[in-house]
Amino acid sequence: MHTATRRLVMILWDCASWLVATALIVGTRYEFYLTDPQWTSIFLYAAIACALQVVSGTALKLYRGRYRVGAFDEAIGLAASTLWVAVLLGLGMLVVRGFEAFPRGLALLVPPMALLFMAAGRWLYRAWNVRSRQESSDAENALIYGAGDAGYQLLRLIKVDSSSPYRVVGLIDDDKRKRNLTLLGVPVLGGRKKLVKVAHEHDVTTVILAISSASTATVREIADLVEQGGMRFLLLPPVAQILGGRIRLSDVRELDIADILGRRQVETDIESIADYLTGKRVLVTGAGGSIGSELARQVHKFGPSELILLDRDESALHGVQLSIYGKGLLDTPDMVLADIRDRNALRPIFERHRPEVVFHAAALKHLPHARAVPGGGLEDERARHAERPRACG
Repeated sequence: MHTATRRLVMILWDCASWLVATALIVGTRYEFYLTDPQWTSIFLYAAIACALQVVSGTALKLYRGRYRVGAFDEAIGLAASTLWVAVLLGLGMLVVRGFEAFPRGLALLVPPMALLFMAAGRWLYRAWNVRSRQESSDAENALIYGAGDAGYQLLRLIKVDSSSPYRVVGLIDDDKRKRNLTLLGVPVLGGRKKLVKVAHEHDVTTVILAISSASTATVREIADLVEQGGMRFLLLPPVAQILGGRIRLSDVRELDIADILGRRQVETDIESIADYLTGKRVLVTGAGGSIGSELARQVHKFGPSELILLDRDESALHGVQLSIYGKGLLDTPDMVLADIRDRNALRPIFERHRPEVVFHAAALKHLPHARAVPGGGLEDERARHAERPRACG
């Protein structure tokens, strides 16, 4: 709908709201049994109300594009204009002579009813506008992780933007109080434990983390789950990095290594790294983890002659191979299933591949628990040794 036409329709709707509200109150309270002077004063009241509504709405820029239709800010502006009209009309009917026959109860009952109709019309328009938007035919199914304020804003943006590359089929949230929640027609389908299962059931290819205040540990754990499920992981930046605190669709981005390390990223000389890795045989240990998988993806961009990915978890290897090569059959020699603590297993791997650069990213994430349970086969010395990932060449 053209902007000028939409504004004209809004003005007509608001005037009609005052007229209908007046008629309803007269009918329910007085059953239309009024004297001629009373009818005259009521008609005059309704006409003046319409005129004042147009004036106040224009002054508050309700009809000049200041607010988004159906937004909370517009509701406040609409309430302010209705209050202004109600007070001015009510005082006028009491002070001006010739309106002694006017039913005083209308001055109190009509404005709230008119406000209800005006707000309802805007809400219906916005709901129809969102529902009628056609999704892009090539949009990919996505899950939004987080049903809070950030998740709601992101979902609304995707719903409104017909060119959005995502089609949100559900929400994931760990808060049990939100299990039956539905936002803009999209339900919460479960928590973290059901993430991969729900994603496979709905053919999801992308998971977007919409928790702007998520800790690095949370980001790391969810990223691991998503990557192991063979899906793409996107996220919103922290609130401090979002301009004005308002989320935009362009804020959604790929996972950055700084998101999972929790530290400021160090600026790197790309050309020197390219010379260091291009055409070399590179081994990444712990390649299925959050740090290792990101390292593997970055190293792959520099074109090593061979990229050997080593991990003790075949599911993790499957996920990282799928994210890099688009397949996860684990049927190539560069996908190595082994434990770095097993010296006898590592020796033939190094003899066969003879890596020139080794990124050691196999690390324990929960060291206090590992040290507290040495019976799990993790001795304190090994835990200290694996505490910090390192690279060697």
